[in-house]
Amino acid sequence: MALLCAFAFGQPAIGIENRTDPVLQQPYVMILLPYSPQVVIAAMENYKYEEQNNKEHAAYPRNYQPFRETSLIRNNPNTDLLFEIGLEYAGNKNGSVLYLMLNSASVEDNHSGKQTRFDMEQAKAYLDNLAIAIRTYALPQQITQQTAELIKANTKQLGLIADGNKLDAKKADLLLNPSSNSKRNVDRNKLLDQQIAENKSSQVMQELEIEKQKEDLRTLRAAEKANPKHA
Repeated sequence: MALLCAFAFGQPAIGIENRTDPVLQQPYVMILLPYSPQVVIAAMENYKYEEQNNKEHAAYPRNYQPFRETSLIRNNPNTDLLFEIGLEYAGNKNGSVLYLMLNSASVEDNHSGKQTRFDMEQAKAYLDNLAIAIRTYALPQQITQQTAELIKANTKQLGLIADGNKLDAKKADLLLNPSSNSKRNVDRNKLLDQQIAENKSSQVMQELEIEKQKEDLRTLRAAEKANPKHA
């Protein structure tokens, strides 16, 4: 049994749970997850190797099943699971869509052309169970990743501010120069004005990016408080 993941950013349009994948030409079931694709993939690998059973059983004793105890795995022990994972939409790096394909080649019959067709209800139940395992693992990982994104955004803004201060100093020095009216200095002054305007515009845009990163982190922190068992 293997988890075969295609890291697909050009994923099919999101719709109902049962559709045919326009790329692989086969039906699938799907779930949406509020985590980045990278975190989702790491959480899936963690679930497969069942490294957090005790934590997950304690948090969800009635709803959670270890990987090998799910009906989909029990009833298809020699079949690979084929997933496509990508962004829910391009503007949100913290939202993923995960597809489980319903047709898969058997490990034993991989070269015979035979395929296993997963039962739809078992596949849906598997994804519901997988979502619990992913949530348990992914939330602290996503908070760590989002904190790093906020630090990166703040660092970039500090760099823009430092660049702006340097440009302002050059502008002041140029205006104090006795030959500031010369053609060369006039051209330099125009260039500085353009660079200063671009820098200020970049600072405004970066401030908006910082606020977005802060809001994303606040959302994750709120989810953490609402689910203290994840801590």
